[in-house]
Amino acid sequence: MANKKNIKADKNLYKRGDTYYLRYTVNGELLRQSLKTTIKSVAEKKKKDILKTVKDIKTEICVIEKVGRAKRLSSKESIPLLESEHNSAWNLFEQYLLRQKTTTATSLKSNRTHTRQFVDWCKDEQRLTCLNDIADDIAIKYSIYLNKLKYAGKTFNEKISVIFRLFYALSEKTGLAENPFREKNIPRRNKDTISKKELTKKETLKILDSFNTTRKKELDDFKEVELLFYFGAYTGMRLKDCCLLEWNNVDFDTNNIINVTLNKTKRFNTVVDIPLLPELADKLRPAYNNRTDSNYVLPALAGRYKANRENICKITTKIFIRNGFECSVENSDRIKSTSQYNFHSLRYAYISTAAENGIPLSVVQSIVGHLTTEQTKQYTRISKRYKQSSMAGFSYSNKSNSKVDIADQLKNADPETLKKIQQLLEAGV
Repeated sequence: MANKKNIKADKNLYKRGDTYYLRYTVNGELLRQSLKTTIKSVAEKKKKDILKTVKDIKTEICVIEKVGRAKRLSSKESIPLLESEHNSAWNLFEQYLLRQKTTTATSLKSNRTHTRQFVDWCKDEQRLTCLNDIADDIAIKYSIYLNKLKYAGKTFNEKISVIFRLFYALSEKTGLAENPFREKNIPRRNKDTISKKELTKKETLKILDSFNTTRKKELDDFKEVELLFYFGAYTGMRLKDCCLLEWNNVDFDTNNIINVTLNKTKRFNTVVDIPLLPELADKLRPAYNNRTDSNYVLPALAGRYKANRENICKITTKIFIRNGFECSVENSDRIKSTSQYNFHSLRYAYISTAAENGIPLSVVQSIVGHLTTEQTKQYTRISKRYKQSSMAGFSYSNKSNSKVDIADQLKNADPETLKKIQQLLEAGV
């Protein structure tokens, strides 16, 4: 339906040859009309008649729009907020999400969590029971509420975007003319996240070695937590993949690999083959020999992860803190912020160490399950020391800049060569 703002008269008379023409727009469409006269006064009269017709069209459209808007508002459905009621906001939103091809179980769970938080706030703080009652002022109040909770910019945007999508999905049923959570009404925040810090090889070994000095009484499920960190360090898998790994994904005898579908890229059917490195195999073999009826490699941690992921995050954070690594940062915008070091730091360490060892980027990409090499590059943090040692032999001349290389060559030289070098030095060459 046309909008009255889209109709305007472009009062430009112009001539083609001796004939007058009028240029004007209706509903955004530019029209040119011959006035079929060479006399300016006649052209002016015809122009007025045409523009009057345009004005009448504009008036008619305004009336139609108002009637249509009235009908829409009068026919809107009342959508209850509480999940327990029939055709609640979440039930209808869930149906919409399930129709989208891009919706995964993880995204569905995330949408439900953010929707529930919004519904609880409406019910407890605003005493609202119907989605139709939520207008711009309520949306702004909710954004203020989220800001008071000190969420990071990325999390704030995610929560607002979910509710925006909720109103978008149910726009026809609510009858609201505009989405209360549109960006013009609630500006999105900058994603003020803090990058995860990668671990160096020395730091990674420090954490793994710390399990040798940790008393079992100090840590619940000690053996499984130790094995969890070995998985992170020697496979680069994410926390969820490590916790929920099953024995049927581990091939000890034939190929000595871990064959697994990664959770984050499951929708792309990403199956990876991860070489079972000796250090991990040595730790994994006792667990295999003593396995229980559960098919999970880490049954206790798998159960705890499925019950509450945050519980596992607290355990891994405790290990980092015990080893002197800072795991949180405070700033003026929020109390609780993104971790500097966490379990994901082991993934950075695995990929960076592979790069420093000269393993081709395409091989690393296929192991860690990245869809593009650009993703793998983002994880590659080459240390300054490695760069320095790698470039030690760089020179535009034929001479080597590396004293270490010369020393190694002298150490491995045969007696006859050493004798010749001595003679040359004595001769002052």
